[in-house]
Amino acid sequence: MYNRNNRINAQLLDIPLVQRLNLQLMEMVSFNKFDGTQVVKDLLDYKDIWESCVMDRESTFDNISLIKLRDMGREMVERIGYPIWNVDTLFILVNTKDASENIERMVTIAKEWNADEIDYLPKENAQKLLGGGLEDPKVLRVFWD
Repeated sequence: MYNRNNRINAQLLDIPLVQRLNLQLMEMVSFNKFDGTQVVKDLLDYKDIWESCVMDRESTFDNISLIKLRDMGREMVERIGYPIWNVDTLFILVNTKDASENIERMVTIAKEWNADEIDYLPKENAQKLLGGGLEDPKVLRVFWD
């Protein structure tokens, strides 16, 4: 990955490509109190307790944010002088095998990341946002302002 840490590179071998790409993006970013390198390291160290994760901007069901699309364009990069990945919220789908233990462990880990808010999406919201297909998804929301 980005920080050339061989141990982290070895940990990525059994992670699906799209998830690896998301982790690589996260690792390259730091803003406010978010330290991408630390978050990715911790996620990889405890990858047995989560299924997948993605970093995004939080939006409501009827208000989709395309600010990332704006900020990735060449014009924006030329204007401000560097690329922006405009995200503020990490969503983690927690492994529901040993659910109560994994939920507690994931919250404990996330508390070390200096986030402004840590909570779980309500079941109905998680099911809707995930497009259904999961009976009782546990989605941890970690937000940095």
